[in-house]
Amino acid sequence: MDFLDIFDRDENGPAIEDLTKIIELNPTDVEAYNNRGNAYRDKGDHDLAIEDFNKAIELNPDYVEAYNNRGKTYRYKGEDDLALEDFNKALEVAPNDPDAYFNRGNAYSDEGEDDLAIEDFTKAIELNPYDQIYYYLRGFCYEFKGESALAIEDHSAVMELNPDNPDPYFYRGKIYRDKGACDCAIEDFNKAIELYPDYTTAYYYRAETWLRMGRWNNARADLTLVKSKGMDIMKRFRENYKNVEEFEKKYDVKLPEDIAVMMTPEQA
Repeated sequence: MDFLDIFDRDENGPAIEDLTKIIELNPTDVEAYNNRGNAYRDKGDHDLAIEDFNKAIELNPDYVEAYNNRGKTYRYKGEDDLALEDFNKALEVAPNDPDAYFNRGNAYSDEGEDDLAIEDFTKAIELNPYDQIYYYLRGFCYEFKGESALAIEDHSAVMELNPDNPDPYFYRGKIYRDKGACDCAIEDFNKAIELYPDYTTAYYYRAETWLRMGRWNNARADLTLVKSKGMDIMKRFRENYKNVEEFEKKYDVKLPEDIAVMMTPEQA
């Protein structure tokens, strides 16, 4: 899972053009092929990207970055077997490369192999304990496995590495909410919103947590806000609950009529 695109659409053309000129001047420039491959991949031209990574590997069969990047491109194409081959080759060339373990962990996660993914993310963390994305992805795998305590530990580790990042507070808040620790969830959602005041999804999850706690005025304020920002709160609510009655029964609450209306489709 790649969270940052280095090249946006407007920058792709010039970047690729410049790299092509470098390659024309020096047809054996391995880094230029690798970088142009990255630019093609970020643009969505996966086949052209793979051609460039192939050339980089042809010029230098031990160039670990090209194996990692070609493997990521195969992942984007849905060719997980080829992706795993490349990440395994990267680790054969560079057994202590944390990114190769991370990339292979992603590929395992794509296939639902959470235990194998966790092993690789853990190895990546051992090799480089300062990259927050390794903890992020391992935390999600723990969450998928129902190991909430370990997931909370990983999201907490991200907070320590980057205290200004709102996302780990949001994700940890969701776990607390699911565990029924609503006060802890509210505290985390509050922090996420403090760090990123336009975090619409955090407002919605905070609102739903207020509903579970019977804090109607707080919930009403958050729901009104997210609705004003364009969120379809009825659709979001029905992703988790069949209807208002199911929510009320599950959490032993009775929603005020105006809030229940916000969550109920209009009758035809």
